[in-house]
Amino acid sequence: MVGSEALVAFHNSNGSMTVYTTLINSYSPSMIPGNLSFQVSGLSVESSIIEITIFADVGLFSGGFVVNQVWQSGYLVLNDVPQMHAISHQNLQSTGEIDFLYDEEKHR
Repeated sequence: MVGSEALVAFHNSNGSMTVYTTLINSYSPSMIPGNLSFQVSGLSVESSIIEITIFADVGLFSGGFVVNQVWQSGYLVLNDVPQMHAISHQNLQSTGEIDFLYDEEKHR
């Protein structure tokens, strides 16, 4: 989604994995590594035949401790640049919220 700050991972043309942070500024394939508005460290990736898992320590969000989350999956990588994912109902519904200071007492 345009305006998102992303953690991106994919298989390179040589078979190795790439993982980085990027700002999604347009729908064109321009996802180049870049800094986000929040801290990201310890970025790593693992993959199996059917999934890729990204690991990272994130924090110090300027807007508080609750952040919006979107997740996507795409299969097309050209010249080691991920391309836009499909725009299906399932993709458009892949949103959520993460509360990094979840208070169990408040949610009973």
